[in-house]
Amino acid sequence: MPWMMETHWPPVLIVHGVADTTVSASNAGAAALIWADAAGARSSEPRLVRRGKRYPGSVTDFKHHGSTVAPMI
Repeated sequence: MPWMMETHWPPVLIVHGVADTTVSASNAGAAALIWADAAGARSSEPRLVRRGKRYPGSVTDFKHHGSTVAPMI
């Protein structure tokens, strides 16, 4: 039986850099999917974000009833 997200849990932000050679990027995705599943959220299409001269990043938002519960960067 799947567990359900408690109503008092805060949203989660998952960040994983492409240069991280210690922790697998799949861990970030798995964490986002577990959190989103517990919230009954669905993922959006990934979008590219670039601010100024910084490197671009890919962001996937997991939303439930219009609210983002787990953005993955």
